[in-house]
Amino acid sequence: MRLQDKIALITGAGRGIGRETALLFAAEGARVAVLDMDADPAFAVVEEIQDGGGQAIAFACDVRDSHACRKVVEQVIAQWGRIHILINNAGLTRDAVIHRMTETQWEMVMDINVKGCFNTCQAVALYFRQPNSGGAIVNVSSVSAQRGNPGQTNYAAAKAAVIGFTRSLA
Repeated sequence: MRLQDKIALITGAGRGIGRETALLFAAEGARVAVLDMDADPAFAVVEEIQDGGGQAIAFACDVRDSHACRKVVEQVIAQWGRIHILINNAGLTRDAVIHRMTETQWEMVMDINVKGCFNTCQAVALYFRQPNSGGAIVNVSSVSAQRGNPGQTNYAAAKAAVIGFTRSLA
């Protein structure tokens, strides 16, 4: 098992790509902290991991809230001693052509996709910078960041921001 004894924190892990990532990491031996804005899907993924013999804990966490992100990181470290891997997968789209896109649609996509990435990276960075702690961060972007997509100016801009953020962070 390639991730034996590793601890991974995965955002947006209640469904979709995040769910599949959590299941794969658990199958490879990692202990997984499953974060999702909605508690029910997060707990369902944890139950699935545990039914398969893995270890996981669920957190209902809105990644737009920096305090909530720090609290989750503190709780994972209190329970398992550290975090080895952060997967920033939380993201969403709110599609609309530009002349019909509302500020709310723009802000929600930017806040979850970009601010959420910042909040979780900042929360784990405090621990990754400690001697001998290390850690890996994977920030999920999209081909839309490079090519755009009709009706997704907010999403393409957010995912392009994630790429720039990741390059600078590295």
